[in-house]
Amino acid sequence: MEIKPEVKSPTRLLFIDNLRILLTILVIMQHTMITYGALGSWYFKDPNTDEFTSIILTIFAIFDQGFFMALFFFISAYFVPGSYDRKGARKFLKDRFIRLGIPLILYVIIVNPLILYLLYILPSQGISFFEYYLTNFQSIEAFLDYIGGNGPLWFVLMLLILAVFYCIVYLIVPKNSEEFVEKKPPRNALLVIICIIMGVLTFLVRLVFPAGGGDTFFNIQLCYIIQYIIMFTLGVEAYKRDWFRNISDSQGNFWFLIVLVSLVFFFVIGSLGGAFEGNNEPFTGGFRWQAFAYAMWESFYCMGMCIGLITLFRRKFNQQGKVTKNLSANAYAIYIIHAPVLIFISILFLFILIPAFLKFIIVLPIVLLICLFISHFILRKIPGAKRVLG
Repeated sequence: MEIKPEVKSPTRLLFIDNLRILLTILVIMQHTMITYGALGSWYFKDPNTDEFTSIILTIFAIFDQGFFMALFFFISAYFVPGSYDRKGARKFLKDRFIRLGIPLILYVIIVNPLILYLLYILPSQGISFFEYYLTNFQSIEAFLDYIGGNGPLWFVLMLLILAVFYCIVYLIVPKNSEEFVEKKPPRNALLVIICIIMGVLTFLVRLVFPAGGGDTFFNIQLCYIIQYIIMFTLGVEAYKRDWFRNISDSQGNFWFLIVLVSLVFFFVIGSLGGAFEGNNEPFTGGFRWQAFAYAMWESFYCMGMCIGLITLFRRKFNQQGKVTKNLSANAYAIYIIHAPVLIFISILFLFILIPAFLKFIIVLPIVLLICLFISHFILRKIPGAKRVLG
């Protein structure tokens, strides 16, 4: 006889809500850094940058990319099992398709085409938006590019895919009673083994799909796919075993120490491998020691930041005032709309003759505040919007 798992009542973890706020800001910061000189792909880049700004922002972007989306998957997965157990497969998937699918579809069919048209087509004149839109259906290649044009909402698509996959696995794999699930946090030795596995698999994937090579599946960067899948899986286990509340502060401090060691390791391998002389290509992929060392660095750094930040926020930021509560409620909508807002503001700053780094410092909070205003006073006031946006 199948033993049904105990259904837990939803518990608001304020430190996780606050961590989501930080990660949303980091997403906007990442794209703003790319706008003003960091390496990476984005809709619009201000050409008026300088070498110093480019180097500094690229280094920060690498450290940001090394963990922030993986941590997003980690904490997003934490709430999947409880939601599934409370709602059942059908209602769970229905809610996922409403909350994730609606913003994704609207972005693909409206927002992304408008951005591309206004940035790249309109300046050349001679073609209407309707004419441009029809070009997306003139060939299979154009149509695939069109439906893959999800911008930063690739994350939403990936979450939707993983939610469906979770349901399939849950229906296939035999279930155990929650009382038999060990509630102890994972030992450091186990997490080290997971880091090694994640690093090796990432290295192997990058033999085919190098970092920065532009290889994507509907805009999901394949060079990071192992990190995302493993951290999502750990997030599911974290809920079942109540890891977020049980991981000790000392264990969090240990993994922050791993982060510090990894930062030293980063500059060592960068110096020995030629990255600081401009030779970045060996680190991106291929059967090279630099690519293997970078993949291993990324895995340990990622795990260290994920575990360390969760324990830090639980200890220091496990409460909310009016501002953080407001930001938390609007974080998802801010994530969804930040791309067009950032593009618009950065174009306005295009002809302002100030250093690129200063533009980055000014533009980032402006974009965040505008997104918050639009979300709080416009989007979430639309009837039925809160079911989608939270």
